[in-house]
Order: sequence, then C-alpha cells, then structure tokens
Amino acid sequence: MKKIIYGICLLLSGCTGYQYVATPNYVPVHHEKGELTGNASFNYLQIGYAFSDKFSVYTSGFHRNNDFPIKSTVLYKENSGVFVQFDKQLEFDLGFTFYKTLNEYFSYEIVSGLGSGSVKYSNLQDLLTNYEFSFSANKLSFFIQPDFSFRLNKYLDFSVFWRVNQTRYYYINKSLTLGSKSEPEKYDQYFNIRDAATFLFNEPGFQFRGGFEHVKFQFMYSRVFDFYNTGIQYRPDNLYLGISMRFNINKNR
Repeated sequence: MKKIIYGICLLLSGCTGYQYVATPNYVPVHHEKGELTGNASFNYLQIGYAFSDKFSVYTSGFHRNNDFPIKSTVLYKENSGVFVQFDKQLEFDLGFTFYKTLNEYFSYEIVSGLGSGSVKYSNLQDLLTNYEFSFSANKLSFFIQPDFSFRLNKYLDFSVFWRVNQTRYYYINKSLTLGSKSEPEKYDQYFNIRDAATFLFNEPGFQFRGGFEHVKFQFMYSRVFDFYNTGIQYRPDNLYLGISMRFNINKNR
C-alpha cells in the first residue's frame, strides 16, 4: 500500500521536492533592432527588447510552489509511512544579450544575467523515524549562456544552448529533527552544516518554437549537471512549455 500511495504522489508531482530547480532559459533568437519578445507560462514570464542590431536587454520571473496539497489527510498522519518533500522557489532576473545574425537562417547569441530570489525546502519521513529537515534561504545567481539558432522561416525556429550558472544560497535557516535516525540524509546534511553555499551548474538544452509569425508554441528542455558534485537534491531534467511572442515595434510605428 505504501508503494501504491507513493507512486500516486509521484504521478501527481506532489511528493517530489528539490533543493535546486533550474529556471527556464531565456533564448530570444533576436535578428534585428526593435524586436520585443515575450515568453510566458503558468509559472514564468520573460520580456526582452533589442535596442540595437547587436544588443538587447531582458527581465524574467519564475515561481515554483510544490507544496503538497493534502497534508492533513491520511497521507500525512503520524506513522503513515510517507516520505514527502516540498519546495518553493522564486527568482527574478535582469540581463542583456549580444546577438549576431549570420545569414537568413543562422544566428548566435550570448545571454548573461543576474538573478535574485529565495528557496524553501522540507523533507518529511514518517516510517517509525519521525525525521524532518527543512531550510529556507535567499538566492543570488550569475549566469552566461551561448545560444546557436536555426530559423527555417518566420514560423519555425530551433535553438541549442548551454547555460553556466553560479548560484549562491545565503542566510540559510534550517531545522532538523532526527527522530530515530542517527544522522541527516546526505543531501540534507550539506545544508545542515552551512550558513551559505555556492554551486556551479552546467545546464545544456534545446528550444523549439512553432506557430504563427508573432505568436508561437514554445517547447524547452534542459539537463542540469552539478559541477562541484555536492550531492544536493536538484532536478536533473527540466521541461517547460509556454507561449512565445515577438513584435518589431519599430516596423509597427
């Protein structure tokens, strides 16, 4: 029964929490001055503007709330045998890009930025252990990301990217109840003995967009690699679906 309940939780994406989740990559695929771009989904928003034929600026916001919705039910009662993790993550980014159009089909872009936000995480185990660990922290990120894009026409484009993201958690406030355990889980121990932590993540991936000239469906996938091999619990595979919009405000005047 425990395995059945846990499997249902995983399918509903309610029982898996992470100590780090990669934000959606910003891949604007700029080609000319005056382009206003926007990407949106239920948990992120990205807006950018190409103010010249080489440079653009952007801002983005990301919110994740993976708080298990039925804590008070039998799944969360004492001695229920449940292993549940929660997380909440928030980040706002500001940055600029340098882009170069090679020809009608190919272009490349260097995206860089700074991010600020917060993260909360909780790990609850109740199989005769009464183990609980949680922490909250502020977050600061610096990243750089080269993109290479192929635009078949004004309706379809495909991009590959590789983001290098240095992230620092600071003001880490943690709480630990070992219960019958002798020590914390290894991924909890990393934060339990620190007031601040610095990570370096490599995040390659690809983006596909297709649809109409100004509005497209966006499919994005990225894979996370922990360069320092810290052993923390991060989400290795990231899939984001959204809507992408592009207008050239100079031409519309």
